[in-house]
Amino acid sequence: MTINNLRRTIAGVQPYVEEQPGSSYYNSQVAANNGEISTRYIIIDPVLNALGWQLSNPSECIVENVTEGGRPDYTLKDEYGRAVIVIEAKRIDSNTRYEGHYKQLFGYAASYPAVEVAVITNGQY
Repeated sequence: MTINNLRRTIAGVQPYVEEQPGSSYYNSQVAANNGEISTRYIIIDPVLNALGWQLSNPSECIVENVTEGGRPDYTLKDEYGRAVIVIEAKRIDSNTRYEGHYKQLFGYAASYPAVEVAVITNGQY
């Protein structure tokens, strides 16, 4: 990962998270019927890849891993195979400050003793 690669990636996904002028709708490619899946594929995956995470490598990342607390969208692992980051994705138009989302995220994080970071994002926040 280089900082320039990360900057390019963020610049590349930024148009998808900006509100369209004169409306409350975001880019339709993200807020489409797929909602959360579009947020993941169009925004989150490229950023995680730019940060050096190999999302297709199960020793680094498990998608929708079943835990006692539910199924976080991403479980990222350290070099020892311990889950250290959980990420929950939401639709781009979802309110990430909704208390129920936090409870969901904390349930995921509590399933892994080594988790140091828990993230909830709609691609904007």
